[in-house]
Amino acid sequence: DVKITTNPSVRPSRLFRSNSQYVIKSIKTIFSLFIFHEPVKFFLVCAVPFFTIGLILWTRYLLLTMDPFYVSASNLPSVIVGGVCFLFSFAIYSMGILGELLKKNRLLIEEAIYFQRKNQK
Repeated sequence: DVKITTNPSVRPSRLFRSNSQYVIKSIKTIFSLFIFHEPVKFFLVCAVPFFTIGLILWTRYLLLTMDPFYVSASNLPSVIVGGVCFLFSFAIYSMGILGELLKKNRLLIEEAIYFQRKNQK
């Protein structure tokens, strides 16, 4: 019989304190990589709810103004909130377009560096 022993633990592990901490850090990493590599998809998903709310509010306003039997003092808040939602959704989507341009720029720079190093050898 060969007795096998291990060294005693000197200090607690510094990698992760628990499995949940590992899962949270992994989710953050996956999320940031998704934003980094697919910015248009991410920002489109973020912009769609605001666009939908704006569309619903403006549709409500148009339907109420077309109804001859509906009498209201003002439907201006629907127009204002709908317009703000539209602007916010377009601003979010434009961030996605900027992210996509930055992604393309990064890929072109990486390719240029690769060819520059290849030609130096």
